[in-house]
Amino acid sequence: MKTRRLLAWVVAALMLLTSFALPGVREAEAAADVTTPTSPKGAEEKYYSDSGMCGPNLHWEYYSNTRELVITGSGNMYEYDEGCTPWVQLGFASDIMSVSLPKGLTSIGSYSFYKCYALSTIAIPGKVKTIGENAFENCYSLASVDLPKSVKQVDWYAFYCCYALTSVKYDAKAADRVKIMIRDGNKDLLDANWTYKKANTDPLAIKTQPKDIKTNDGKYVVFKVKATGATSIQWQFLDADDPDVESNWQNAGVTSDSLTVWADYDHNGYQYRCKVSNGSTTLKSAAATLTVNYAPLKIKTQPKKKITTDAGKEVTFKVKAQGATQYMWQYLEPWGVPSDDSDWSIWEYGTDTLTLTATGYMSAWCFRCIVYDSDGNHEKSDPGQLFVNVKFKTQPKSVTVLEGESVAFSVDAPGATSYSWEIKVPGDKTWYELGCYDDRFSLSDCSLNYSGIVFRCRAYNETSEKVSSTAKLTVKSAPSINRGTYRALLIGENNYSSSPLYGCVNDMSAMAGMLRGLKNKFATRTLPNSDRAAIMTAIESTFFGATSESVSVFYYSGHGSSSGAICPVVGSDITFAELANKLSYIPGRVIVILDSCFSGDAINKNGGGQDADQMIQAYNQAAIDAFSGYYLAEDGSATKEKTTKSGELATSKFIVITASSKSETSHDYYYDNSGLRQGQFTAALIQGMGCTYPNGVYSGHMPADANGDDCITLGEIYEYARDTALYWDGAQHAQYYGNASEVLFRRK
Repeated sequence: MKTRRLLAWVVAALMLLTSFALPGVREAEAAADVTTPTSPKGAEEKYYSDSGMCGPNLHWEYYSNTRELVITGSGNMYEYDEGCTPWVQLGFASDIMSVSLPKGLTSIGSYSFYKCYALSTIAIPGKVKTIGENAFENCYSLASVDLPKSVKQVDWYAFYCCYALTSVKYDAKAADRVKIMIRDGNKDLLDANWTYKKANTDPLAIKTQPKDIKTNDGKYVVFKVKATGATSIQWQFLDADDPDVESNWQNAGVTSDSLTVWADYDHNGYQYRCKVSNGSTTLKSAAATLTVNYAPLKIKTQPKKKITTDAGKEVTFKVKAQGATQYMWQYLEPWGVPSDDSDWSIWEYGTDTLTLTATGYMSAWCFRCIVYDSDGNHEKSDPGQLFVNVKFKTQPKSVTVLEGESVAFSVDAPGATSYSWEIKVPGDKTWYELGCYDDRFSLSDCSLNYSGIVFRCRAYNETSEKVSSTAKLTVKSAPSINRGTYRALLIGENNYSSSPLYGCVNDMSAMAGMLRGLKNKFATRTLPNSDRAAIMTAIESTFFGATSESVSVFYYSGHGSSSGAICPVVGSDITFAELANKLSYIPGRVIVILDSCFSGDAINKNGGGQDADQMIQAYNQAAIDAFSGYYLAEDGSATKEKTTKSGELATSKFIVITASSKSETSHDYYYDNSGLRQGQFTAALIQGMGCTYPNGVYSGHMPADANGDDCITLGEIYEYARDTALYWDGAQHAQYYGNASEVLFRRK
């Protein structure tokens, strides 16, 4: 008996090896780690033209009625290229009249407010340290700037072509102004009328002159000056070969009280001085001479030979070299020091320090530095090697499902570059490789034979390997589909030979879980990755025995055709007319939910030259037309004739909701922390019912229940799902057919 039982488990495992569906990269659009907004309601009341992110933790909104750009959040703004800010790209930069910046802002990025022609004033918050290159270039109307003491650097051309700028209110003492490095191209800022928190009462004087500096080739040196009563400083330099006459002195482009210079042998004999001014009087400091001694190129300190760290951490390789004027860092993958220098690739030209963020793919990489002197001589450092640990941030979780449902397991293992899932069946101590090499995998149509199988994941990179904790799959018998008044047939199609989908089977399972948890306790049947014949047969067997009091749900998630059809994985399409005719024989009310869209050339369909909008409308309209016109007869059967019951017009037999993306393929996203792909419209519908992925578990509140009566009408669930999907990406179109006030689902 024990031997026979063990054999049964091995057979089940072999069936499992050939049945699971591997996820892959979606060819249309896949956005990972998208957080579900709590509510899309009331967006139209804000009057904004658009919104988005302008920094890792900064969000912007433009209010078109007041022409105000409002930025909220904290931290640094993004660094933009010329003309690449969202407001320039969207065409309303020139309309912005005011900008509101948050107190937590720490930097203003390059080109942030470029071409904001109508902007007249700007108040910069008190934590901002730098104002990036060209940040306010071509702000022709900018007349006043509030500048905090925190600002230490104004980069090149930040206020270029700000012709109207006449007032700078500096929230500090006049003497503090000389601590700001204002680079070239900011004449309009420098020439404006500056007012200070405390007026300058000290007489203009240079208290400490810059000093001569002698150093070896290839080092940074700093010249300093101390002045009282100064409101501006300009450093200048004189070439060693030029005579000391006023016309030969050139501005160094530095306006703070210190000047940092890279001392290479070419600068030997240069002189440096500064001009200090209080607005009415200008003084010149003494000139300081830079003497650079030639030092033969020599690496004195090699990079660290081995660094071990976790993924996401910063690591640093350093080299110290006498006489070096240039540093080129190189890397080698994946292992060892080669005999041929051509195997090395350039990482960056930088300084004597290389700082990088470790990833799993870098494990076993080598890094070295080639140093150069001013004459072009070079030396190679010894290599240092990086090792990255694999760690599990998220382990697989045990799951209990009903027979026929789908399930997914996933891990999050920073530092891993490869994965291998393994299974162990009850009664056998051996772990078998499953043949799945991704960080997640799904099982379709779970059978009772799978119950008790244990899973784990082996995650590894070139040098590190970890094994996850185990997760157990429990499969329970599903209730008989032929019992009860409320029944549902749910179909999810993933495994298309071309243009595969990855969220449809998940949607099917989530919908089944949601329906089973309602007051009506729908008996559900799931049919993943099926063909035409199986679907048509399942309609008959699932709803056999229904009466005029029955409510039947037909749900489909998969590819669709713009000519008006659902497209099974195998076999020919099922037209809406065929589907409507088949479902019309089911007594009672029938709810049809279609989460599919036109799938383009991937399934040999074409739109006849129509654009995406037209094709989607054609798809939706074809579904509505096919199901409209059916009415309930007194016995609950379907009829095309309008019949009366108790002197009133009978309600329509079908309730239809269609959902589709404005694209030729469906959109799947990771909306929550379940680790599962989810179709936009179904995810929104499940959320509106107050349920979560992966099993449709009720969370305690139905957001779609607008009047709080624990009942969901057709209009309520449609409007919530439509608005939520639109809010997520603005590209979901849907329609419905039926009485909007009719109650579809009850919670109590």
